[in-house]
Amino acid sequence: MVKALELFVLPKTSSVIHDTVYKGDGYSKYGFDIAEMPHHGTYGYTQTTVNQSGCDSTVNLILEVIYHTDATVVPTLFTPYNRDGEKKGTIEVFKED
Repeated sequence: MVKALELFVLPKTSSVIHDTVYKGDGYSKYGFDIAEMPHHGTYGYTQTTVNQSGCDSTVNLILEVIYHTDATVVPTLFTPYNRDGEKKGTIEVFKED
């Protein structure tokens, strides 16, 4: 006896998040819980979860750690800052085949 199996393969999803914190601060957004960042630089973190379809979902965080200064940031048309002078995080979402 032969039985037919119908199999559906749904695409996995992945996201890339770019964000910024000050040296000495921790980070706890988008499901990440990162302790105090003692050094400046750019760091990458990956987290794998399950999306609403039950498939793998990978979140990649590119975290830039900058020095905290007393200078006031004055946003211009060409800088990615919000009204409070803080750098905005960006999210890029795409599907992998």
